[in-house]
Amino acid sequence: MLFRSSIYGLIGMGLKMPPEVITGLFESSYTAARAALQQLWQMIYIERASDVTHICQPIFEAWLFDCVSDGIIEAPGFFSDSFIRYAWCGSQWSGSGPASLNPLDEAKAAQLRAQFLTSESEETINYDGGDWNTRHAQRRREAAARRDDELPPLGAAPAAESPQQTPPTQP
Repeated sequence: MLFRSSIYGLIGMGLKMPPEVITGLFESSYTAARAALQQLWQMIYIERASDVTHICQPIFEAWLFDCVSDGIIEAPGFFSDSFIRYAWCGSQWSGSGPASLNPLDEAKAAQLRAQFLTSESEETINYDGGDWNTRHAQRRREAAARRDDELPPLGAAPAAESPQQTPPTQP
């Protein structure tokens, strides 16, 4: 058992992953399991940013260059101005967010960060793996649909119930 845990520890160091994540055994405590997942997510976030910078974006730009030069995609100004080419090559690469051990606690923490202005919604959405503009447009469509269907907005406090009408009493 000791040999196996030592091997898992060495493999974890080589892969920059906590041994608990490699084995899938979170045996110590909730806090230790959460810390192991946070440590893994930090490594994934750094590796993902590096992959986007050194692999995804250059391949996308080369593909777009070839498609525009072959006439497959029309991109006015692509070859005439480097700023326009930069705009055409603009992209946002996002992946899925980190695993969650307790989604309710993490949602409450995000709400408190937003309430006390220590985190913006865009930062939270990017952390969870998404694009703020896409999510914002989706929220607008959903809010409009709720208004059209005469439903209360999400997150609104329930309307106070009107007191029951009591029939008049006879003398």
